[in-house]
Amino acid sequence: MKTLHELAIKLQESIIKQQEDSHNSANLNVTKYNNLKIKMDTRYSYPHAIICIGISEAVFNIAEGTKTDGGLGPDEKYVRKWLGNSTVLSDLKEIWISLGELVKAEEQDKAIKQEGEADEVKRDAPKKKKKFKNLLDMTMPVDGIPVDGDEFEEDDSAYDVEPDEEDESSKNKVCTETVDEIKKDLKSYLKSIYHPGK
Repeated sequence: MKTLHELAIKLQESIIKQQEDSHNSANLNVTKYNNLKIKMDTRYSYPHAIICIGISEAVFNIAEGTKTDGGLGPDEKYVRKWLGNSTVLSDLKEIWISLGELVKAEEQDKAIKQEGEADEVKRDAPKKKKKFKNLLDMTMPVDGIPVDGDEFEEDDSAYDVEPDEEDESSKNKVCTETVDEIKKDLKSYLKSIYHPGK
């Protein structure tokens, strides 16, 4: 099977030959065709060939042999004559079919990858939700979020802790902070979160 690049070279040769055979061969500018390209694009759903010569571009429906978009100026007649060759059209159709198969394969790979990513997100979501809930529980005040202007109540009863019966291991531990200091630190921490700048 030929490639689009090989067909572009064939088209280039065909245009130059057609012009040499015509009466205006003296005006022939061969370098104009050095960057001649043939492309196919997934934007078009029908079998096509996009032919570019310099800054000109035209789209041809290779199933019907018609131009569907753009223009190539005076070179268009040479391109149309080249496209009229059944061998050229069958080569272009072969490339179009293989391009379509390639695109389908890529889309399937992409879909499989996205399914894999979705499964991964589903697996991680409960873990992240639990982690977030734990963080929220640690930082939320017991009475909810204070509204701007509200002050934290100075009622310390929410922070009172009933002492547990001491066991042997707790007697040996040394506590350097008092309960009042811990309450004070916690209040200032919460105020800095919910009332910054006060």
